[in-house]
Amino acid sequence: MQIYNTELGKGHTFIIAETCSNIISYLNNLEGVVEAVANTGADALKIQLFKTEYFPLAEQESKRSLEFPRERFSELVKLCHNCGLACGASVFDEEAVECVVDASGDFLKLAVREWNNLELREWCMYTGLPILQSFDYRNENNFDYVIRDRHTTNPVYLACCPEYPAEKLSMPDCDLIGWSSHTSHWVDCIIATADYALVIEKHIAFNRYDPESAWSLQPSEFASMVSDLRRVEGMR
Repeated sequence: MQIYNTELGKGHTFIIAETCSNIISYLNNLEGVVEAVANTGADALKIQLFKTEYFPLAEQESKRSLEFPRERFSELVKLCHNCGLACGASVFDEEAVECVVDASGDFLKLAVREWNNLELREWCMYTGLPILQSFDYRNENNFDYVIRDRHTTNPVYLACCPEYPAEKLSMPDCDLIGWSSHTSHWVDCIIATADYALVIEKHIAFNRYDPESAWSLQPSEFASMVSDLRRVEGMR
């Protein structure tokens, strides 16, 4: 599978900077956000295209102000491509999938809670875009399924512990799959890369007050992580 300019599985771990809700405070400076991500050495920038209604009623009020404006996703893609970055999004409905396609986005991401959403997954497959699918590796049935299916070219599975932050981990086998990290550090990303993970997804924040900073790296830390992972690649 190729995502933008990177052929997965050719010795180069594809590193995604997940901006998630941390990007919302900087909508008036998307160019600065993209430049900050590009300067870390990451391969891609990703956002989330959720709607408030996607969440349980008790969470909706807190999520309302964190929706990324879908009409600006095309602008974000262009800014990323100008900086040599791939640009993708987590999608939770068909409209979001079409938004990524119409904006010439580079990949689609399905979250852990979409594991059993076969209709959405089929809609994503129909686009022909590369798909990344997170799964909770602690679920033995899910992990066994992925191990059997991990030689498929699309989607690429990303093992994940859906806790925020997720600090106590027993790392799974990441050979021929990827790793989505929610830790406050990047030791887990080093271990996954040493185990030949195809993709590493890590949250990035731009201020320690950003809403998901507790499980995100600041740009300087993210750049250090990328440097460490590239060294690990050279040692494999």
